[in-house]
Amino acid sequence: MRISRLKLNELLVRKNMTSKKLSECSGISRQTISAINQGKRCRNDTGIKLATALNVDVSELLEVVE
Repeated sequence: MRISRLKLNELLVRKNMTSKKLSECSGISRQTISAINQGKRCRNDTGIKLATALNVDVSELLEVVE
């Protein structure tokens, strides 16, 4: 699964949340969140945990492939 860096960062700003807080809420390491922000893929369960912590559907985080 590829998470959109732009969508993730936009949601963090909207939710007034830092990567550290997202890590704490989701149980995902800061290193993994950093890797996602660098454009790396993540496992499906990681995306679901991030979406749950942000209180959004996982589809709102996905990168659009054209």
